[in-house]
Amino acid sequence: MLAAELVAAVKSGEFCEDLNLSGADLTGADLGGGLFQACDFSGANLASARVKEAVFLGCNLTNASFFGANCHHTVFNECHMGAAIFVGATLKLTKFIQSSLQRASFRDTSSEMMMFIRSDLEGASFTGAKLDRTVIHESKVDGIDLTGSSIQRFFVSGIDFRSVDLSAAAFEMAVLNQCCFSGMDLAGFFFDRCQLMESDFSDANLEGARLPQANLKGANLARANFTGADCHRALLIEANLEEARFAKANLEQAVIERANLHKADFSEARLTQATLRGADAHEASFLGADLVYADLSNANLENANLTLASMFRAVLHGVKDTGAVIPNRSVALGTDEDRARAEHWHSSP
Repeated sequence: MLAAELVAAVKSGEFCEDLNLSGADLTGADLGGGLFQACDFSGANLASARVKEAVFLGCNLTNASFFGANCHHTVFNECHMGAAIFVGATLKLTKFIQSSLQRASFRDTSSEMMMFIRSDLEGASFTGAKLDRTVIHESKVDGIDLTGSSIQRFFVSGIDFRSVDLSAAAFEMAVLNQCCFSGMDLAGFFFDRCQLMESDFSDANLEGARLPQANLKGANLARANFTGADCHRALLIEANLEEARFAKANLEQAVIERANLHKADFSEARLTQATLRGADAHEASFLGADLVYADLSNANLENANLTLASMFRAVLHGVKDTGAVIPNRSVALGTDEDRARAEHWHSSP
């Protein structure tokens, strides 16, 4: 079928099924709103084509080129799209559902609200892409390349990023809950205002990373290196920071309530106005840390080292401090007896 015939069929509302368009030159073709089922577009050239609001069902698009194409609101359902090219394409509200996109190229694309649902993205390239409100759900991402990409309001869950190339990438306001970054080198990485609840950063290197206002509730940061990281106003509620290193990190106004800080290193860290209520910080080091106005109410500081720590108006209400070294305790606030009685009050039977 010639390109002109295909365009005419689409414009007349014809349902296109079982067509062999392998290797066809469809450059600039207007296929907007078309419905294609079980068609073979393998190796076809759809550069600059208009496939806006088109639907591809069970089609073979292997090695097809959508270079610069308009794929606004296009749906690809159960399609084979290995090594397909979407460089420079418009990918707003585009949906890929149960499709195979191994080694597909989305290099330097700008997308908005694009969705990958139960699809295979193994080895796909998003190098230099701008991904805004992209959703990847229950999809394979082994070996995808996000080098130099800008990722805003990205939504994924339960993804293992250990085989993903994140070199020079940056996440902003992304949702990355229950993801695995264990052992990765993320030095200087950006997780600006990201949701990282219950994610695994154990043994990872985040030296100098930026995580302002990040939500790490319940995350595993055991033995991770956050030396010099910016975590101001971060939420670390019930997180595991055992043996983690936060030396010289910025944790101003961070919320670290009920977290496990056993043997964690906060040497020279900035914890001004931070909240560590109920944290288990036994054997932790706060050597030279700034704890001015910090709230350590009911924290476990047994055998902790707070030598040279700035403690002005720090709240030490109800702390367990057996064996702790707290030379500047005199400028801190101790246990409030009225509050202690209220905390232990029980109504009469």
